[in-house]
Amino acid sequence: MPVAVIKATLRLTCDQAQSPGGLADALGGPVKFWRGNPVRLQLLLNSNGDIVDIDQFASIRVEVFASQAENLAPLMSATVLKDATGWDSGCTADDWTDRTSAHAYVDFSAAETLLDLDGETSADFWIVVSVAPLADTAQRVTFGGGTLTVHEDATPGSASGAIQPGTVIPNGATYNGSGAYTLAVTAGRVYQWEPGANDTNLVNGTITLTASGATTALGSSVVLNGTPSAAVTATVRVGGFYTADDVESMFARVTAGSTDPNGAVTGKAGDLYRQKSGDAFQMWYCDGDGAGGRGTVWL
Repeated sequence: MPVAVIKATLRLTCDQAQSPGGLADALGGPVKFWRGNPVRLQLLLNSNGDIVDIDQFASIRVEVFASQAENLAPLMSATVLKDATGWDSGCTADDWTDRTSAHAYVDFSAAETLLDLDGETSADFWIVVSVAPLADTAQRVTFGGGTLTVHEDATPGSASGAIQPGTVIPNGATYNGSGAYTLAVTAGRVYQWEPGANDTNLVNGTITLTASGATTALGSSVVLNGTPSAAVTATVRVGGFYTADDVESMFARVTAGSTDPNGAVTGKAGDLYRQKSGDAFQMWYCDGDGAGGRGTVWL
């Protein structure tokens, strides 16, 4: 009987007891697929080779990252909730072997698998399968992780998308009707912003970047502005370096104005004070223009 194929299919076993690792293709080969193709991942959860009862979990998640490094946003992510479409707690070893069922399956569209390969014919990414136990959904358990290789097939429609490996902007992100996109970040971390064709600026609290540069997140999110309803073509990566112009600009921005709301101290002529404010350092010099050579220093 002919087989119907409407998307690529990978059958992956995930053995929690084989950490680190535990993720394997059921056919014994590497985990891989063609770039820009719709893909279905079929999953079987094991522990030391024994099938796990998945009814103890609230969800099963698959995530693909640019690398194994920490604090990266996933380039691809899909979650199957307990008893929802794609969930089969009744899957047996025989069902898995004869390919009639799986514990869970997740689908990724062609747009989601259109990952940037940096001009190469293939690139390696990091794929992770984890679960959220019903007993405590916040305490996720990793069932397997490993290398995912994505290959270029050179077919039409596989032009490079806006999303680059390593960016914290999710794949497929678009500006809303007002031309804004809110991106979650970690306060205190340095981020490097590179605008693309559709991007105007990045607003980080009181700081606005209109050209490529680094900024330290002042809160839990930043706002990207660009062409309304268009794809976000910028990249935002964790880490970055301040140029001399960046430092000079930050210093001028923070020290501008005649007063500062933080308070004041009394110093003597020649005293120099330093204070960190946001992503810049303030430097204050007491000119001693008060009585007895003393003056007020605004901090």
